[in-house]
Amino acid sequence: MRFRRRPRRNTPASTWRRVVAVLLVLALLGVLAATVAPLFHGAWPLLGLFQHFSVQLGAAALLLLVVALAFRMWREAALAVLLTLLHGIRLEPFLPYPEPAALVAGSPLKVLSLNLWYENEDHMRTVQALLESGADVIATVETTAEWRDSLQDLASVYPYRIDCVGKAFRCGVALFSKLPFQASFAGRIDGALPTIAQVTIDWQGEPLTIAALQLINPLIGIEEDFQAQQAEVATDYFAKLPGDLVVMGDFNSTPWSRLQKEFRARTGLDNRGRLAFTWPSWAPGIFRLPIDQIFVRGGIVARNVRPGAPEGSDHLPILGDIYRKAR
Repeated sequence: MRFRRRPRRNTPASTWRRVVAVLLVLALLGVLAATVAPLFHGAWPLLGLFQHFSVQLGAAALLLLVVALAFRMWREAALAVLLTLLHGIRLEPFLPYPEPAALVAGSPLKVLSLNLWYENEDHMRTVQALLESGADVIATVETTAEWRDSLQDLASVYPYRIDCVGKAFRCGVALFSKLPFQASFAGRIDGALPTIAQVTIDWQGEPLTIAALQLINPLIGIEEDFQAQQAEVATDYFAKLPGDLVVMGDFNSTPWSRLQKEFRARTGLDNRGRLAFTWPSWAPGIFRLPIDQIFVRGGIVARNVRPGAPEGSDHLPILGDIYRKAR
């Protein structure tokens, strides 16, 4: 006698599980595709932009791992673990681990960098926030002629300033300081973009150079790689610049990007161990990108690097405390 196997019934629970399985697989394949996409930026430059979303992709992979474990989908869980580890390893050097206080000496120089944003019409709010920031040196980018007039109100607290607004093509960088300048410069780097504002101050009896710049939006001239061209000019310049150095501004790229890896390697400037998620200002923290930077080099360190409060711009300001290294 031959027994027939009963067909399995499609219970609501089994149907739901299959739906979850399909959605989970699709989501994991999406994270995987976005993870490997930058490897093919040479064929299609837009794919390179995915490199900047490692925090979001890592968080998505971790969430999918939890779902896979909850439903005991072991193969999917293994892929989620792999993706989570991949992004975790990429991000690890930039996590803000506690640093021993004994490595620094004296009181800090407080710095702030802000992309003012061309479309920000609330100048009064932004200027008031800068006045109340407590920073010793302020860098601004996207500083238009109208912004230059509005920022005159900083003079009561920041009597020293340098910019090249209206003097050099595409110059929107400016520096404002409570401390006098020993030397200053604002303009193109050897006639090429990007423009920078650069000053040297006497801080705790030794010279300190501070520079501000903005690299072009990567979507502008992406086929010609305009951003990489500007980064090459800036890298060559800062690699040759002597002494203790702070470079801050809107780099329009994340710390783990190819651009910033090369910038660190060739200039000796460092921004590892600190992340400030600054853009776009209206997004929740994990959905922002850390594209505004504070780099340091020489006998100084940066501590307490953090995003500030919204000030009318599409960027949050980035703030940090610069210390002399203990000797």
